[in-house]
Amino acid sequence: MIEYMILKYGLNYAPASLNIIAKRIGISETDRNLDILKNELERLVNRKKAFKSGNRYAIDAEGAKSISKLSTRSPITQLPTPENFRKTFRQYVNQ
Repeated sequence: MIEYMILKYGLNYAPASLNIIAKRIGISETDRNLDILKNELERLVNRKKAFKSGNRYAIDAEGAKSISKLSTRSPITQLPTPENFRKTFRQYVNQ
């Protein structure tokens, strides 16, 4: 679900910093949240769904296509938006 939010709302073709990506997906900019976000972004970079330019991240064409092919471990009945993702992210962090 975090991957979906990052690819759908957090990244675009213009490189953005962690703080901007956090604002776009609707999570607070605490150190803990930014570390989790950074780890997820690094994983996306390694899987070539995003690219890194210095300390900024952006999406590439393959990453945009992967949104439509997104497979999650559990079925999502309603896809999240930045407005309702904050609660879901808190549950993920507290696991």
